[in-house]
Amino acid sequence: MNPGRFEELISDLLETEVMIQRVRLVGKSNNADGGRDLLIYKKYMQSEGKYGTALIIGQCKAYEKSVNKSHVRDIRDTLDYYNANGFFLAVTSGITTQLIDHLCKLQESRDVDWWTEREIFKKLRQNSYVVDRYLDILEVEN
Repeated sequence: MNPGRFEELISDLLETEVMIQRVRLVGKSNNADGGRDLLIYKKYMQSEGKYGTALIIGQCKAYEKSVNKSHVRDIRDTLDYYNANGFFLAVTSGITTQLIDHLCKLQESRDVDWWTEREIFKKLRQNSYVVDRYLDILEVEN
């Protein structure tokens, strides 16, 4: 799968989420991006009736095999460097148990989430209008 198109697809799917204000792509895929493919601006409740915005760093991995911890190194350092509140990972395959354990540990202090192939297909079913824009990278079965 084309990594750049995958990043665009994930960006569009994220923007369907209620709490996501906007998503920005960081440069072209395969360029030095400082561990950031997406800048995700997420709303959160500050106080009763008032919302703030949190920066979530997003990474997209268009790999055939499962993504492991060595593919997403230095998450904490990246979040600290960019003063980000959280981390989001989207992969075209699955992720290893070691990486899941690492992400779960990060969830104790940060806003952390991930989508594997399963979650991405679920989001596509819920937002079928997005599919039409990505027929060049998605196979649609009737």
